[in-house]
Amino acid sequence: MLAIHHHGALMALVVFVLVFGFTRFVSLGSMCAAVSFPFFIILVFHTTVPSLIIFSIFIAILVLITHQKNIERLIRREESKANISLKNLIKQAGEDD
Repeated sequence: MLAIHHHGALMALVVFVLVFGFTRFVSLGSMCAAVSFPFFIILVFHTTVPSLIIFSIFIAILVLITHQKNIERLIRREESKANISLKNLIKQAGEDD
């Protein structure tokens, strides 16, 4: 997405970081970022290139389809949260030695 529309991709990245930061769900952040991308390029940046619009919508739908199991786990409250912290990163680095 970055090579296709860098401003839209960066805005989608911000959505990912915000959603992930608040929820710790990578899958939810990914889905929200993918769904937000078409909105950014169409509504915010007023893109009129039909191929870009179709591609961005297609990618958003494809991400939702491929994350179907994650959506089911999120609904059942069984999705694993990412445990990323500086303490864990240092611990993992020490285990790799």
